[in-house]
Amino acid sequence: MKGDKVRLGFVSEGKLLLKFAFIEGLSSEVVVGRDEKAQIKLPKSTISKNHAQLIFDSNSNLFVIDLESSNGTFLNDRKLESGVPYQIRTTDFLRFAGQNGVSLVFDPDNYSIDSFAKKDFNQQSITNTNILEKFKNKRTVTIGRSDENDVVLNHSSISRNHATIEKKSESEFVLVDQNSTNGTYVNGKHINGSINITKNDVIIIGRFQLTLNGILKDLSKEVAIRAERISKQFDNGVIGLHTCSFEIPSKSLLAVMGPSGCGKSTLLKALNGDAPPSSGTVYISGLELNENYDFLKLKLVTCLKMISFIGN
Repeated sequence: MKGDKVRLGFVSEGKLLLKFAFIEGLSSEVVVGRDEKAQIKLPKSTISKNHAQLIFDSNSNLFVIDLESSNGTFLNDRKLESGVPYQIRTTDFLRFAGQNGVSLVFDPDNYSIDSFAKKDFNQQSITNTNILEKFKNKRTVTIGRSDENDVVLNHSSISRNHATIEKKSESEFVLVDQNSTNGTYVNGKHINGSINITKNDVIIIGRFQLTLNGILKDLSKEVAIRAERISKQFDNGVIGLHTCSFEIPSKSLLAVMGPSGCGKSTLLKALNGDAPPSSGTVYISGLELNENYDFLKLKLVTCLKMISFIGN
C-alpha cells in the first residue's frame, strides 16, 4: 500500500548494525558507505567510503549499484560489475564487501541469526555437496537423483544415477556421465563418456552448477537474461545498438517495442547468440552465453527460440 515502509537491516558478524526504511510509492536514492555523508553509514573497515548505491523506484523495486568499491558488492555470491544496476528481491542475498563485510536483510524487526543463516546460499551448498570432502573416505563419488548417491540432486532433470567422479590424484579427477538422459556438461561443453577435470572446472548437471569444493548454484533461481554493457557495431561502421545494461527476471514477460530500424532485432539477436554483440556480455540464467552456448542451446532452447521469434 502506498505510504507503507519497506524496512531493511544491515548485519555484520551476527549483529544488526542499523535499520533503514524506504516509503512505498516514493522513489529514493541513497549511498551506502563508510563516509560521514553516506545516508546509510556502515562503520566497518572493509566498506568503502562510497561503497554502493541503493535505488528504490516508485513501483517499489529495489536496485543496487556498486560504486567501484575496493572489496566489491555481491548478490547471491556473485560479484557485481561496478556502475551497473541490479535488482534485489526479498529472496536474494546481498553482501557489501563479501564474507567480512555487511549483509542486507529484509524485515529487520524479525531478524534472528538462525533465520539469516538459512538464506546463506553458499553455506548450505558446501555442507551438502562438498565432493572433495567425500574423497577422504572413498575414491569414487556418485551423483544423481537417487538417495543412494553420495551427492543427491533431487530434481526431475537429473537421472537417478547421473554421473560419477573418480579421484586419480590430489589434482586430477575423472568425471564419467552414466548414460544420463539430459547429459553432463563441463565448462559449458557436453561431455561424451568421461573427461579429466580439475578443481577449477565447473560442472553442470540438470539445473545445477557445481564445483568439486562444494559450490552449488541452482540456475533456475538466477536472473533469466542479463546484459552487461552490450553494444553492436556492424562491419560498415554503422552503430546498430548503443551501449546498454539491463536484467530480465525469471518468470516475467517483457515486450521490446519501437519503430522499424530502431534496433529491436539487433538487440534480440545479441541476446540469443545469433549475432553476438561487438562488446559486452550476455548471461542466460547466470551463465555467460558464448562460453556455455553448447549447454544453453539445448537446455534453454525454448527461451532462445522465443527471443528469435520475437526478434523476427
